[in-house]
Amino acid sequence: HKVFDVTSTENAVLYLLTLGFSRCYINGVLVSDDYFAVNSDYHKRDFNHMKLIYPLNDEFSYSQYYRAYDVSNLLEVGENHIAIILGNGWYNQCARIDEGHMEYGEPQIKLMLKTKNDTLISDDEFESVESNIIYNQLFIGEMHYLETPLTPALFGDGEISSVMVYPPQNAVLRAAYFPADRVVNRIKPCVVFKNEDYTIYDAGRNLSGIVEVTTSAEYGEKITLTFAERLKTDAEGELSTGSAGKDVQTDAFVASGKENEKFSPMFVWHGFRYFKVEGYVTDATVLEIRADLKPEGSFSSPNELLNKTVEIYQNTQWSNI
Repeated sequence: HKVFDVTSTENAVLYLLTLGFSRCYINGVLVSDDYFAVNSDYHKRDFNHMKLIYPLNDEFSYSQYYRAYDVSNLLEVGENHIAIILGNGWYNQCARIDEGHMEYGEPQIKLMLKTKNDTLISDDEFESVESNIIYNQLFIGEMHYLETPLTPALFGDGEISSVMVYPPQNAVLRAAYFPADRVVNRIKPCVVFKNEDYTIYDAGRNLSGIVEVTTSAEYGEKITLTFAERLKTDAEGELSTGSAGKDVQTDAFVASGKENEKFSPMFVWHGFRYFKVEGYVTDATVLEIRADLKPEGSFSSPNELLNKTVEIYQNTQWSNI
């Protein structure tokens, strides 16, 4: 994060490149509703470290994608504050190593904010502070301590440390002109099983996304969400997670004791239809997330089996972009 001054807010554009995932705030306001920064080959890695289960001896070209945001309405003439929360994303995916060690390293950002008169760049004058996100891995899940508010991290009120400034990388910078991942649908799931220990919800169909829960749980109480595409057929009230192996997708948070506190992860998404909630929550909403593309056509026929087949195919495509 950094405090900076501008003499004009006219034509203010933020150019943001993230190796990993990020959420950017200016004066405490989220810059964009985009999720999950663009994945790419980033830069060359040490093949000896990767130790892949298959040979990989080719030479590649490398690209790094940035997005541009109009931030004129978020700035004020005079003092401003910018904060970026970093998540591991694909760049530091080091939990699932079935094919080898695929991670690149610690997540990084590069930014430039330009107004009519001013320019801010990411440099060694930025400072770092821990957030309340204590764990995030794409194939596993995310955990937050809500008793440690996010606000101090945004405004640098925690224990401050210096940032690492990385040398230039041999990669081509490219503008990301394709649609970003966004919440495209909010779904109210139905309860399909409930006992004194947990509740299982059904989103109605398989999809890609996350779950937002609301709770008034007591301080220190842990809420855990587990995700699956199917229920067990031979046991009532149990998720079928066998296909995930040891990498069962799980989000968790520790409540701060506030009334009607909301939680949803920032840097992971899940493929699921059913999810289990352990702990006290008062509401749950499924947020469907995918590339914000619009349909270019439609299909229907007198044959209901064919219609259903097309519907399933389309839903699969949506879930994989």
